[in-house]
Amino acid sequence: MSFLHSAILFALVALAIPVIVHLLNRRRVVVVDWAAMQFLKVSRRARRTVMLEHMLLLAVRVLLIACLVLAVALPVLRISCLSRLPAGGTLASLAGHTQRDLVIIIDGSDSMLAVHEGKTAHDEARSWVRELVNALPPGDRVAIIQAKERPITVLNRLSADRQELYDRLEQMPPPRGSVDWPRSLEEAQRAFEGTPDGGREIIILSDGQRQGWADGTTLGQWQSLGRQPLPRIWVVNVAGQRPATLPNWSVSPITANRTLATVGREVIFRFNLQTRQPNAVPPKKFDVLVDGKRVGEQSVPRSTEPSIALTVKHSFTTVGSHVVSIRIPDDAMPGDNRRDFAIDVLPAIPVLLVDGDAFDAGPARGSDFIRYAIAPPNHPQPSFAVKAIGINAFASQVLNEPITADPSSTPRVLVLQNIARLNSTQHQAIEQFIANGHGVLVLPGPRTEAAGFNRLGHRAGDGWLPASLGGIVDNATSMLLPDGLEQTFLEPLAKGDADSVLKSNFTGWWKLDPAADGASVIARLQTGDPFLVEKRTGAGRVLQSAVPFDDSWKNDLLRSHDFVRLCHECLFHLAGARAREVNLSPSQPLLHQPAAGEPPGRVTVFWPDGRQRRFEVPAWPLTVNDTREPGVYRVADDGGRSRYYVVQADGNESNLQPCGESDRQSIADMFPPGRLRYENERPAIFNGLRDGARDPEFGWLLLLAVLGLLLTELAITRAHIRDNPPVND
Repeated sequence: MSFLHSAILFALVALAIPVIVHLLNRRRVVVVDWAAMQFLKVSRRARRTVMLEHMLLLAVRVLLIACLVLAVALPVLRISCLSRLPAGGTLASLAGHTQRDLVIIIDGSDSMLAVHEGKTAHDEARSWVRELVNALPPGDRVAIIQAKERPITVLNRLSADRQELYDRLEQMPPPRGSVDWPRSLEEAQRAFEGTPDGGREIIILSDGQRQGWADGTTLGQWQSLGRQPLPRIWVVNVAGQRPATLPNWSVSPITANRTLATVGREVIFRFNLQTRQPNAVPPKKFDVLVDGKRVGEQSVPRSTEPSIALTVKHSFTTVGSHVVSIRIPDDAMPGDNRRDFAIDVLPAIPVLLVDGDAFDAGPARGSDFIRYAIAPPNHPQPSFAVKAIGINAFASQVLNEPITADPSSTPRVLVLQNIARLNSTQHQAIEQFIANGHGVLVLPGPRTEAAGFNRLGHRAGDGWLPASLGGIVDNATSMLLPDGLEQTFLEPLAKGDADSVLKSNFTGWWKLDPAADGASVIARLQTGDPFLVEKRTGAGRVLQSAVPFDDSWKNDLLRSHDFVRLCHECLFHLAGARAREVNLSPSQPLLHQPAAGEPPGRVTVFWPDGRQRRFEVPAWPLTVNDTREPGVYRVADDGGRSRYYVVQADGNESNLQPCGESDRQSIADMFPPGRLRYENERPAIFNGLRDGARDPEFGWLLLLAVLGLLLTELAITRAHIRDNPPVND
């Protein structure tokens, strides 16, 4: 407690006046012995009563003077002290304290778990919140939000219950992934809905990381947010003097040469070990896990480079959905020491091969070359299950019919080999097939009629065909260019061995014009003409070749030992068109689509943080929008079958570079002056919070006490006169 006019407290010496008067009055009493009164004695009880009345009257007069002096001095009680009183909230309200509402936003990104000097910023943030909540007066309300790509409302309403705040703080999930600060502030603003405008505060507790706060992507989001009517915002760096580089290695996102695998076929997974610390010593080994089980360990070559490229080869023995994980030992930042990659494994990839020849034309057809390359007749376990039909049997329904006896073996890839023409119904069926997430390989040949494909398939760039067909070049010779192949799915063909596809001579090909929006050239001939053009349409993709995969135009492609590999790589690439649906970016919706013919039913979704929820699905696909947590998601049906999905973490989260003064100021300048403040010292912040809430004055309560004491003094005096009336001479 303090006083606004403390000099007036010297008037408390007046407390001695009633005592002095009382003592002087006792000395002025003269005792006269009177014979008639000798035999009348006052009882001991009566004497005690009179003495008690005198002492009570003295105490009331002393208190009256004390309350009057204190009231004039204007006493003020710190609101932080009220939290220690049983009825502190009531006292604060009576004294005129205005209730405040605070929303605390805690950074929930991976960098909050970086260990420096034995502590993490996450632990420091929780300690900071406990101290703040403990210092607030009763009645002030708090909500807690954990900032992530999609913010988590740890306590989704403003609460004055201190124990509830402490419990929710302990239950807050550990940091994972990256953070979207502007979106988290918008969530904090929603927590104030329905509350008075005055007394609002937002407190941000982060580790001061530049990524997510002042990087190029986030700056644009701050500009629009700064124009909104937000309350005062405090930004606190709880990481202290944590350096920008720690002894930390991270695993980069995993890529694979095939996004869809078959049983027994080797898949190559690639990734990098990365660090930002100069001359850091890499970990000696890393673990390889499949479906969470450790299946191997590999050594890391000694290197002083900040990035080490590594590969892992693995063959799957079982059909189904699998997760491949790379894990290194824990270091200063454990959140980036593991990466996951989801992949589907099939017994064989179903392919529908449509030949331009009618199948009643004879035993030998142009499609036999590609059919035998991908599914040799005597192979015990081919990677592809092929159904070949003639153009006269191609109708929309065959795209939905199983290739084998397995009902789920509907075509994933459609191959159009040297087709002369397609009618409008067939074009529409192909376009829908691609939009559903499947792949199409277009192999135009000598019999192909360009006008029909250009008009119905390409449609000046708006159709499903990647490139329009120009004319046939049959008066020149060319070979494939190796440039750029190593950056595509054709990387295995880029070596250029003596008998590779790069040495094949082409004496005839179609001139392709990839003018379609979204079309890209995968490979070119030495003449500069496109050899393979790709385009994504809907959830699927299309590859268009300049030549048929047969002996047309006497091209010697078929004599290359890489012809089989070329066919395999193209079809694996097309079959994996939907693979991006199982490896997601943060907050990208998870779309669960079971095998064809699977009836709707119940499934259970398991989140990386341990949550699970059961869904009743009336129709496929199941859409799960809550994918803010990076890691492995599992969707399980009642039959025990599971499919894995992986939300990839943001690799930039490993960059611990803190915000500089210019970064902080650039964000603050987007808000009205004084609206966003940076402060790291707790006392300064607590005092700053009190600036908006005046400490309550209790002078008026003391004036009420003075009035009450006056009335009490009057009542005691009247009672004394009544019981001891004066004697008239």
